[in-house]
Amino acid sequence: MKLLFPYFFVLLCLYVFRLTAQENPPPAPITPGMYLDKQDELKKEFGKNKIIPKEIELQALVALSHFPQLKNTHIEFIYVCNKSTMSARPSAGFVFRKKTQRKYFVFINNVKKEHNGVLFRYSSFNAQVGCIGHELAHIADYIRKNSFQILTVGARYQLSVKFRSRYEKETDIRTIEHELGWQLYDFVDYVFNKSDASGKYLAYKKKVYFSPDEISSEIMKFNQAK
Repeated sequence: MKLLFPYFFVLLCLYVFRLTAQENPPPAPITPGMYLDKQDELKKEFGKNKIIPKEIELQALVALSHFPQLKNTHIEFIYVCNKSTMSARPSAGFVFRKKTQRKYFVFINNVKKEHNGVLFRYSSFNAQVGCIGHELAHIADYIRKNSFQILTVGARYQLSVKFRSRYEKETDIRTIEHELGWQLYDFVDYVFNKSDASGKYLAYKKKVYFSPDEISSEIMKFNQAK
């Protein structure tokens, strides 16, 4: 009987997890049609000090609406050839500026190479909002830190895969806390299960970032704690 107990316990946990998932189904995906008539309003409220390519303006504004603390922050979205789909960092010289005067860049990969991240433009609108939300969660963390703290994060990020993984997963959790969890899930599910990402890139993603199932689990934890 003792040998059977762990088996029945696992089955019970799976049953409870499925019930919880059924009670908290993902919301309908965000689509452009939901916000087209609000784009000017969103731009007026959340577009201050932002430079955004026209073709991703709506996605960025929707994501920015979930980060009101970034309303006045200078952020520029730029297309580059990058190893990851997106990345966020402060501009050069940020150490000499006050927190309120810093500028941040969100770099978007637009060149497909063998080991680069998947191209942003191939994911759905909903997934794009989630991807941008993750980068804004990074910036939301940067604006709270002084220059030395940001430099420390940057150095540890480059030197330690363990730290990098913890930091990226903490950023995913912040994205979920800003109510963009299912959008993030949609993007990660696309990368892991539907994209043409190389095996090497997917291995890196699995090592450093949450999987779709882990994001779903974190969303449920967040919803239950509300």
